[in-house]
Amino acid sequence: MKKQNIGTCKFCGQEKELIRAHIIPRHFYLNYENETFAAINTKTGNWKQCKTGTYDKNILCAECDNNILGEFDYEAYRILLKDIYNFAEYKYNQNILYHLTEKDFDYTLFRNFFISVLWRASISKTEEFSNINLGPYEDIALNIMQNKIDNDTNFKVLIFKYPKGLENNDIVYLSKIKAKHATYCLSMAGYFILVFINEKNIPLDYIKYYGGFFLNKENLYILESPYFYKKHFQHIYDLKDSSKKLISYLQKKYDKLGHI
Repeated sequence: MKKQNIGTCKFCGQEKELIRAHIIPRHFYLNYENETFAAINTKTGNWKQCKTGTYDKNILCAECDNNILGEFDYEAYRILLKDIYNFAEYKYNQNILYHLTEKDFDYTLFRNFFISVLWRASISKTEEFSNINLGPYEDIALNIMQNKIDNDTNFKVLIFKYPKGLENNDIVYLSKIKAKHATYCLSMAGYFILVFINEKNIPLDYIKYYGGFFLNKENLYILESPYFYKKHFQHIYDLKDSSKKLISYLQKKYDKLGHI
């Protein structure tokens, strides 16, 4: 008879049987059922081939992982991997702007997905995520996900997309980037996502050029650019110089809205 793994679920706080909970859900490893992927340990720089991604068997019970966090995961999966191509608003050269309005996505569920990935990594004791530590924001993240507080000033999300069919799209990692203030980057499923822990610490240039792109309750904007991909996680301001016509269009649009 299989021995039960009994412990305290980090989400509900109850003593329950704990399961193998993925930090980054396996659906965000592209074609995970048929392929292997490069998972990078951002602390050591080492990488390994895997099929299902890193999991921790000591953090979540099945009910919380499948029913609550699973709802966040599905909304992100639906938007990023199923429906995204239905929302291409503007194309120039090889650049595409995707735009979803509040009727197209659930802001709370979608934002909670990114918060939950950071939170899972922060509470996990696995080696691969040992450099992810939210500190006092760990409890804030939990309270947001549990609907105990309504806090839009923390965990500001900015999403970029790589074109389909590129070899590095199967690289998956989460790391803290070298910045003055806590900022995390999540690479998965052909996306590069920046999460700024506190909006007060977002660099002014990010706000100036990409203020209108930050996830909010009314709009979700995702910018796809091969130029960003070619720079391979280098400074995102390179987009400004590489696709001037697109940026000009976006600046005019958001100037009218007062976002930039």
